[in-house]
Amino acid sequence: MKKNFVILAVCSLLVGGGIITLPSETDASVRNFSNIKLTFNAGEKQAGSTLKKTITSKSGALNLRNDGGDAWINGRLVNSNGELRGRVNVQRGKRATFSHSAKKNYNCKMIVSKENPGTVTIKGSWTADN
Repeated sequence: MKKNFVILAVCSLLVGGGIITLPSETDASVRNFSNIKLTFNAGEKQAGSTLKKTITSKSGALNLRNDGGDAWINGRLVNSNGELRGRVNVQRGKRATFSHSAKKNYNCKMIVSKENPGTVTIKGSWTADN
């Protein structure tokens, strides 16, 4: 029992003292999204939250869950000024990688739209660091 208490105390000291840092939501390089309703030719929507991170890769990924149905989704990685940094096209239930020109310590976000007729609701995730 005493051994377990000592281990717990040491771990608490390391984490609490800043020696070990645990990832937080703002540090995460993967952004999840759900319940985004897209209709063909009805505009674009932001998928998940904005990402500001030291980008270590020039490759990103967009993952879509297969919620049934056949839909192609266009993804655009843009910076805070809305300038295009990368582009991807992916089918529901698939994962697609893409190259991009996003720079480290800049905000970027994934903008999605539907490529083919109809309306769908999508869920998935994206990252600028694949």
